[in-house]
Amino acid sequence: MHILIAKQRGQEQLTKIFTDRACIVEYIAPEDAQAYLEYGAPVAVITPVEYLSRFRKAAQETEVHTDHPIALIQSENSDHIPESFLAQSMAQIAIANGHEDSHILRVKDVTLDMMQNHVTVKDKKIDLNPKEHQFLRALMIRTGQALSKEDLLTNLYLPDEEPKIKILNTYLLYIRNKMKNVGGDPEFITTLIGEGFSIRLAPENRKIKHERGPIKCYHDGGWTITAGGEERELELSPSKKTILNAIMGRPDATIATDYLKTLISENDIGNSVLPTQISHLRANIAEASKCEEYPDGIDVIRNVLETGYKWRDKPVPYEKREQKQKQWTLRPHGMTIEWPGQLQIDTVNGTITNLGSQKTAKLTPKQCEAFEFTIDHPSWKTSTNGAPNHFTIASLRRKTTAVGYVNPAMFFQSGKTRNSAGYSFIGNPDVTRAHPNPANDKTSPDNQKLTAASTQLSL
Repeated sequence: MHILIAKQRGQEQLTKIFTDRACIVEYIAPEDAQAYLEYGAPVAVITPVEYLSRFRKAAQETEVHTDHPIALIQSENSDHIPESFLAQSMAQIAIANGHEDSHILRVKDVTLDMMQNHVTVKDKKIDLNPKEHQFLRALMIRTGQALSKEDLLTNLYLPDEEPKIKILNTYLLYIRNKMKNVGGDPEFITTLIGEGFSIRLAPENRKIKHERGPIKCYHDGGWTITAGGEERELELSPSKKTILNAIMGRPDATIATDYLKTLISENDIGNSVLPTQISHLRANIAEASKCEEYPDGIDVIRNVLETGYKWRDKPVPYEKREQKQKQWTLRPHGMTIEWPGQLQIDTVNGTITNLGSQKTAKLTPKQCEAFEFTIDHPSWKTSTNGAPNHFTIASLRRKTTAVGYVNPAMFFQSGKTRNSAGYSFIGNPDVTRAHPNPANDKTSPDNQKLTAASTQLSL
């Protein structure tokens, strides 16, 4: 639990009271109220009455941006702190976040006592270590709200500590296992992919953040869509939520393509993939909205030619655009690379085959070229002239996995690290070079004659 204490008399005693309850405490000067609240999004601020109005204004502005309420707790600015102050403070924190007037948090079948660091699931006690308790407490206080991973870290660690963000997944795993062991719901905590975590309220108690047509966005980070009289969960990635938020937020306006590219680039997604993201978003909405009236789902986003995208006033049936499959053209040169009884790669026909299960997958021309390059330039590195890039190599590994060859590293040695020996095949495969295909080989004598003859005719 992240708590800010305005500099005052008795602040050392206040600090001890809260740190004894595994709280993360920081001091703050009143003049820095706005900056600190926006940065840290604390659970509470403890301040003397003379600074209360300043912090109240800063807290109200912060809540608009962070969507998290901040409890303002008035202190006496005195060296004497009453024994009841901690319990009263915990109750105020609970009330500010929609809980009952108590230091005991009750959500579904989980109970957490903020005074005793005591947790029960279905009336059975579970033992959590201090960090696991802090993790669960931070989420239970903010029940019905989405907490980012960064926000969670501020509730678990001081600013000068530098934990790896992946540690949160470890805490989550341990908590889920301990809840499951006593018959609790292991999905009590919801993971918001690419964002953070939340504890969701029962459907009838969830708070709507904004709503447009059949789609609702909730404060807990969840999205739903209503179809066929039924409200269903709509699972979206962070970038798709960003796009949908922008389009829903201004239904009467066309949201410019360049603006949307700026938004998703902030999520570390390349600008060039915006059309793909829009296409996948439409497909997600359609899949979640399939019903008797709309067997293929609905479409709520309209393309505005060469301008951007706009919200549809009325949903229309979703029409899936069929992608034209590119026909494979036999390559004029190629080879067959084979590990007897295991794997075969045919770069003329563009196939990779698991010789054990006979499962086959298609290869792209670039993938075929990468296989051939490795035969012709063993132990190549990315600095080698004409070398494939790492993305192509990664796709080769996925292809081998797709045909059931579980361990690609058994036949393809990595060359990505600085001290590696380079990319090469392992196990000395049998290589058979294919004869050029005269129909496709422009350098073949027959095709050269045909080309010369056609040139004379055109003259």
